[in-house]
Amino acid sequence: RELCAPGAEFLISEQVVDTCDVLESLWLAARELLLRFDGITLCGLSVSKIFLTSHWDLIFSPDLLDFNLAGLMLRKLAKRGIEIDRVIYTFESNPSEKALLLAMRAHQPKATLIGFQHSAWYKEHLSMTLGGTETNHPLPDVIVSSGPMFHAALASSGYPKARLAPGANLRFREVDNVSSSTSRPAVEFDLLIVLNFSRKETIEIVSKVASALRDPTLTGLKVGIKPHPLLVKGDLLEILSRFEMSSVIVEGLSVSDAAKRSRCAIVASSSISSLEVLIAGSSLLQISLENDFDRDCIWHEEPRR
Repeated sequence: RELCAPGAEFLISEQVVDTCDVLESLWLAARELLLRFDGITLCGLSVSKIFLTSHWDLIFSPDLLDFNLAGLMLRKLAKRGIEIDRVIYTFESNPSEKALLLAMRAHQPKATLIGFQHSAWYKEHLSMTLGGTETNHPLPDVIVSSGPMFHAALASSGYPKARLAPGANLRFREVDNVSSSTSRPAVEFDLLIVLNFSRKETIEIVSKVASALRDPTLTGLKVGIKPHPLLVKGDLLEILSRFEMSSVIVEGLSVSDAAKRSRCAIVASSSISSLEVLIAGSSLLQISLENDFDRDCIWHEEPRR
């Protein structure tokens, strides 16, 4: 409902696919059980079993199965004679994008594919770097960078320079309108928790904050929750209930606008939302995640300790 509020129309795979497509998606996933990871070493040590275990854990992940459904949806649209002229999407080199690109090339070969790089770009994110032998890696026709710095980063990460186009940093354009005389809205929250799209990381962040808020000196703080648009609201409510987190879910506001209404915001250290909070002029408290690179998008030269 929130996404459709401005009047835009959305097409999701569940509106097009049927039971046969779901079964085919499961079959496509089951075929990946045959993939082997022999001979993989790191610093002289065999890590093949680690790769294999991780692979098996993810094969039937609902999120990954959805990627197959997106391709099956595009196939059905093509069979109905529906032609797509252009696809513009946010480029992060994630698995979902690669599944989309492969499906578009197969079923909508005439379409132009444009990726807009819009977020942080860390050297530790291995999916963001192309190896010298990845010449057939699925890529859009054009990758528009979010400012000149990221244009250079993409080029140095192995992406073909012919496909790179410099663009504006649209995510932070509101900073142009900020001045010392800019009035701030009234404070609504003592603490704003900014979440990402990961359910697992949401559980970790909420559990850590809930544990800290049990301190008697913090009683009475008004807490706001700014969920990621892709985080299922039902899952969020269940997580908040599990950890007895008394809070208000903030909807219809950007991270910056929500931060302006808060005294302090808590953000995972690797999230670009840290920058949005600082642009809003609010206090920032970064939280470390147990199973992630502890990187800071503000001071990015060295890992945070």
